[in-house]
Amino acid sequence: MNNTTRVIPHSRPGGFAIDRQNADGSRTVMVRSRLPGGAAQMTGYRQIENRGTTTRIYSDGHRSVSGPDFSSHAMRGGPTFSTFKTGLHGATFAGKTMFAEKFATGRARDGHEEQVVQRTVYSRFGRGGPVPLESPIVREYSVVQLNGEPAHVYRPEPREPAYYRRFWAPLPAPVVVADACNICPGPSVAFDAPTVSYTDPIVLMADLQLSTAFDEASYAAPGDRAESADVRAQIAELQQQIDAAIGGNETLKAEFAAQGLDVNELKAQIAALKVQQAMVDMTPVHVPEEVRRQVQQQMRLSLAQHRNGHQALLSDVTSRGYARIYLFQATAPLKVADVDTGEDCYLNTGDLIRFSRTPATDAGMAQMSVVASASNSCAAKQVVDVPLIRLQEMLNGFNERMDDNMKRVYVCTSASGGCPRS
Repeated sequence: MNNTTRVIPHSRPGGFAIDRQNADGSRTVMVRSRLPGGAAQMTGYRQIENRGTTTRIYSDGHRSVSGPDFSSHAMRGGPTFSTFKTGLHGATFAGKTMFAEKFATGRARDGHEEQVVQRTVYSRFGRGGPVPLESPIVREYSVVQLNGEPAHVYRPEPREPAYYRRFWAPLPAPVVVADACNICPGPSVAFDAPTVSYTDPIVLMADLQLSTAFDEASYAAPGDRAESADVRAQIAELQQQIDAAIGGNETLKAEFAAQGLDVNELKAQIAALKVQQAMVDMTPVHVPEEVRRQVQQQMRLSLAQHRNGHQALLSDVTSRGYARIYLFQATAPLKVADVDTGEDCYLNTGDLIRFSRTPATDAGMAQMSVVASASNSCAAKQVVDVPLIRLQEMLNGFNERMDDNMKRVYVCTSASGGCPRS
């Protein structure tokens, strides 16, 4: 476009990136991708390189940092999740630790000592922000090898067999869905067939599994970060440059035409992006009934594994016949790459994915199809590359969340007045 700005076509028609080199050494990038089904998606970010560390600040408030020994991701107004070269994880919010991990020595089921990872949780995620716990929770993970790399596998808290009987029998009294129900699914999900009342504890826990995860991602930003506002100002300036160039640059017009783009359509999408940049979309995530039933099935499977003291291993999923229908649920923001375009998008907490194809036994990555996702996440039906270690972490997160929801339902059914009915 000029000496500092380039238009880079994608391999898939209708997609491109506009990359501008700024005077301070940073880059401002706008990306247009053609999604499955033909819809177009536009995103924008500023990228800063500093001594081996790459920082991306997105116009919608996302922030990612990749350094030599760590990476971190944060949603607008939400916690910062970090992964370190050691394999340990952590999360902070407003300068306070939400959870932290360390290596320790634990005992295997046969009694021998082994290295474990201990995660100390200081606050839980809630809609609108973290809620401090009355006392920290300590969780343990086994350290195993996953295709030559160390991976952590959640060790469920051991319980007596009698504890699980409550989840295989109908609830003592129906749980009626109403605004005052403090054990009902939250407003972050929209089902095809909303439930009026629950009688099956597993169906209740499965719906909680979905809604509590998406609730965690529904942070309302307390105020606009100055850096996000600065990125949006740079994007707006780049948009004006594009508008002017489209009007007078015949070579650029021809390039867009070769990509199957109508100039007026492109201008309309750029204008729409200006509006999207300033919005935090709290629209409930649509969860199809088929997806809901699959989560119920996985809840029953995971509950049986817990009862038998069996850890959830990725290898068990990939080696069995239901690998193609098994759903993985993101537990923290994760930057991934579109298989077709190579462009980045985010899987955010709660987003559901499944194998697009079952990975080879020696693979490090898997191609995953997005099944249900929030509006600021990778789009439904988009196929993205996800490291296998991250899939194991999603299995861990699913079982950790199930533990929490089991406790909620257990306490509810154990109370003298039964579960809340209104």
